[in-house]
Amino acid sequence: MQNRPSDPATLLTTTGTDWAGFPFVIQEAESATHDYGMEFTTYWLALVVGGTCKTTLESGRKSRALEFVPGTLAAYPPGVHWDRMVYVGHVKSIVFNINCAHITDTAAVTNRITSSLKHSLPCEKDRLMFRIAQLMVDEVGSGCLNGSLYAESLSIALASRLQKLLDSASPNIHDTLRNISATKVRSLRDLIEAEIDKDLSVSRLAQQIGLSPSYFAECFRQTFGCSVHQYVLSKRVNRAMELFAARRLSAAEIALACGFASQSHMSTAFKRTTGVSPTVYARTF
Repeated sequence: MQNRPSDPATLLTTTGTDWAGFPFVIQEAESATHDYGMEFTTYWLALVVGGTCKTTLESGRKSRALEFVPGTLAAYPPGVHWDRMVYVGHVKSIVFNINCAHITDTAAVTNRITSSLKHSLPCEKDRLMFRIAQLMVDEVGSGCLNGSLYAESLSIALASRLQKLLDSASPNIHDTLRNISATKVRSLRDLIEAEIDKDLSVSRLAQQIGLSPSYFAECFRQTFGCSVHQYVLSKRVNRAMELFAARRLSAAEIALACGFASQSHMSTAFKRTTGVSPTVYARTF
């Protein structure tokens, strides 16, 4: 008779929030021994941030013993099945559903990433993966103030890092990065200028020049020398500076006109970029 565990305690979830990236939960599993089977229907990634556990996986004649401590991760593609899993321990982990359908209008354009996510990482360590995950947790914890573009950028970074760790993608996946042409750069700049007040997304900008979001993000960084999010944020601040100089709108109206999530979000970005608050800057005119 199988002994299935009770559901882990959920400490944080993206469900019901404005988060536009990969869904995730922070959960804490009870300290106990469980013996049961398991199968994944989506690509599953778990990063252990607290506690320890020992796991034995068995399927047919195959058996694998794993030990997880803070800093280790596990990743498994859909379809992975174990007849028996013995779990002993008590861990706190961040669990992601790596599903690109959550970060783009058309999942097919993300094949450059998803086509390589077909293999497992049973027990690895990677500081960069944890850093990206922490930025995602911080963003959800703060109320998703940076919008869809930031959420998508972090999700693409997480999936790209996972792709590199898997190191098993077919050669045709690793296209040579190229600079975005001058014509397409102008097209992107015009679009950002025209829609600076909207919640711009990586997929929206990528669609403008006919690239997949993941490949676009990499080519954009190579061409512009910064991430999509950093570039758009700088343009929002520049627009805010122009509007403050014109002295026709209130700070709240300027924040809205520049696409910031709130006036406080604008103030934080403005000061980080210019070194002064919007209030101090406005007094110079």
